[in-house]
Amino acid sequence: MNPIYYTTYLVLLIFLTLVVIGGYESTMRLIQYVEIQIRYLCVQIRMLFMRRRLEQEMRSFHKKSETQMSETKTCPKCGATWVDGQHYWSGTGALGNEDDLAGLVCNKLGNDDCINPKRGSEQGITWEIRKDMLNKKQNEMDQ
Repeated sequence: MNPIYYTTYLVLLIFLTLVVIGGYESTMRLIQYVEIQIRYLCVQIRMLFMRRRLEQEMRSFHKKSETQMSETKTCPKCGATWVDGQHYWSGTGALGNEDDLAGLVCNKLGNDDCINPKRGSEQGITWEIRKDMLNKKQNEMDQ
């Protein structure tokens, strides 16, 4: 006789013995408990592999980020920010223009604390230029 038959008969004998001793409902609860424990073990094994993969990804990310650290400077006067030499406006975080910053803020309000490399530049937009642009638009709307 094949050994698989012995295993099948043994499982049936154990099941019938449990039904006789504890009743059908108790036996089914025991089987459900064993099934839940097996599923939980499978989940724990999957979590172990996921944890290892995440740890590897985190290590590689940290290695990459250490080599690619960006240099950030913030002006103590106006709060404008430079990331890797590129200017960003403090209020919106939008990409900025150092000449415009000089014309609007640094040349009027800046002092020795200002870190804008273009401070003193007359090439950017100033408040007078903006006022003229608004007046032109107002005149166009009035016509």
